[in-house]
Amino acid sequence: MGTLARVNLAGGSIELSRFLAENGRVVFRASGYCMYPNVKHGDLLLVEPRRLYQIEIGDVAVFRRGGSFYAHRTIEKGEDALGPYLVTKPDQSTEGHDDISRDADLLGIVRGIQRGKRNLKPILRNHKPSKVRFLAFRLRVSQWRLIFMKQMQNWFSWMLSLRIFRSLFRLLFVLRQLDLRYSIHIPAKLGSLPLFQKLFDNEFETFRLGPAGNPVEQWKIVLQVNKQRGASLEFAFRPPGCPYEGWWLAAVEGRRRYRSIGLLDALFQKAERILTRSNVATLAVDIPEEASWVRAWCKAIGFQEFRATSNLSIDQAKGRALMVKNVLREDN
Repeated sequence: MGTLARVNLAGGSIELSRFLAENGRVVFRASGYCMYPNVKHGDLLLVEPRRLYQIEIGDVAVFRRGGSFYAHRTIEKGEDALGPYLVTKPDQSTEGHDDISRDADLLGIVRGIQRGKRNLKPILRNHKPSKVRFLAFRLRVSQWRLIFMKQMQNWFSWMLSLRIFRSLFRLLFVLRQLDLRYSIHIPAKLGSLPLFQKLFDNEFETFRLGPAGNPVEQWKIVLQVNKQRGASLEFAFRPPGCPYEGWWLAAVEGRRRYRSIGLLDALFQKAERILTRSNVATLAVDIPEEASWVRAWCKAIGFQEFRATSNLSIDQAKGRALMVKNVLREDN
């Protein structure tokens, strides 16, 4: 109920995701327990771009399936009439495997795992029987906890769907006199880790993109509520001549209680002012089917669905929504 809901919107475009990975900007948060105990729910997965011929047996390959990305262990490589392929399966799977993956669906491999302050490698380990039983017990407890948390989130979402509860939440937050702070973050690197550095507060109102401002290809705007991270929006740029040219909304993050009272809308308005003074005309977004709340929110703030044209080709997966919003106003 108090966790941040983050949706990575780069998944619909394998080219956009590869571009970000090549610049050290793709980090996935693991969901589920199919790769336990090597990868745990909530771990951060650092992705290194690789083509199919560069991936070896035992590597944890990151591939796209049905508009989403998965990270499973490579167990076989081969070639058929359609060309080279590889086969993956989750570490927890005792029988069966995934469908074959082609080069067009591969993003790369998991080169590292961040678990709290620990940096780990995705190596398949052989444990003693006693350790296996202990890990199996921990897995079952973690699965029960995850089911319970999802039920709590569903219950809270149902509450927020009722007008009386939304009004009550707004009243409670108004009475609390929220301390809202906005900040801009641009890419920086510490060794091999992709990080963002925060700009000084006095740079917020003058921050702009492009040759006359900050020549960055990725940035994000963050909202803190009472000194707690409440929401963030991440943007990525594809230069002219590349697929998906222009600025894209790459990730949306926000706590449910803040989304329900319009704070995510206010954050986007701040970002839109930056795009406007940077002479950005349009902003695009590609939304997976499971991110229904993001699709509804984008429609509410003015995004419109459209089909790809010859100058903006896109390999849309079934159920995805390609949307665009005009940013630059006529009076500017």
